[in-house]
Amino acid sequence: MFKPNFKITPKMLNYLTDIAVNRAKVLDTPLIRKWEEDFRKEAIIEMSHASTAIEGNRLYKEQVASLFLGRHIDALFKDTQEVINYFNALKYINEFKQTATKTPLITNETILNLHKLITDKVMRKPDQSGRYRKNKENVCVVNSLTGKVVFRPPETKEVPKLMNELLEWLNSDDIIELNSILKAGLVHYEFVRIHPFIDGNGRTARALAYLVLFRDGFDPKRFFYLDDYYWNERPKYYATLNTIDPKTLDLTGWLEYICCGASLSIYSMREKMELLRGNKEKQVTNKQVLMKERHVKTVEYLKRYGTGTNSALQEYFNVSSNTVYRIFEELMKRGIVKRIGKGRDTCYVLRKTTS
Repeated sequence: MFKPNFKITPKMLNYLTDIAVNRAKVLDTPLIRKWEEDFRKEAIIEMSHASTAIEGNRLYKEQVASLFLGRHIDALFKDTQEVINYFNALKYINEFKQTATKTPLITNETILNLHKLITDKVMRKPDQSGRYRKNKENVCVVNSLTGKVVFRPPETKEVPKLMNELLEWLNSDDIIELNSILKAGLVHYEFVRIHPFIDGNGRTARALAYLVLFRDGFDPKRFFYLDDYYWNERPKYYATLNTIDPKTLDLTGWLEYICCGASLSIYSMREKMELLRGNKEKQVTNKQVLMKERHVKTVEYLKRYGTGTNSALQEYFNVSSNTVYRIFEELMKRGIVKRIGKGRDTCYVLRKTTS
């Protein structure tokens, strides 16, 4: 059976504590159904864009959002299909636990199904989709810029044994009490190390890690995602993977990296939910707060760009100056936004929420 090598460090404990606190806040924050649906859509779009972009997909996030809405986009077939495939993989994960009467086992069939969905119509050899590499199908990871081999996974003949050992560990009673973030991080790395497929290993590893979290009940609302952290930190993502000693396989540093990303992601989700509710600690109630779409879009705009002006938002929404003024006035009244400067130098920024 797979026996991961790692230590729980003070830094890791701090991250896990922050994750637990902010996760509880996210789960306890009441939202109207529309905003819950919007958060779930955002998670699907973010995961699908980031996880495919890491592997070289060229679609912009806006194009991914259009695909999610069923719209046609002008892009290469492979790029479009990879994103659609990831949508389907996330749907499979969502249905994975719903159809089970108890905590389901993650099996070889589960992983093969996940890979088949992720690589449908995009593999050079279609018969390699949804099956482990076999015979002499050895693979290696090459730096696309230098051509240098940066990683050689185990030989093909070892794949069935290594995957069975990983799944035996993943489904064992020994890890029931293991923190879900650590469990997902360990599965992520070991899967990448084994590299059981000819292609699509990275996307499948990240999807499998999320499936582990979802199976464990970590994200019942389906708001959480880590893929954008990997995407924004691509050099660090690959560097952390590549700095693991192949002899000791000490995964402590990798898990610290995963815990850091999870902490940032769950805090960002909490912050966004509180901003949408105009939430200050002393004002927390069970009453749901409904904001108009333009108010929420303004919050998202300020979150993305840092500041906003009346003229910028006029152009963004294609509305009058008075309309933008009323939007900002309402957001300031709710304690979400504050005004900086005077006259032509006036701009608006988000207020910091209490932690």
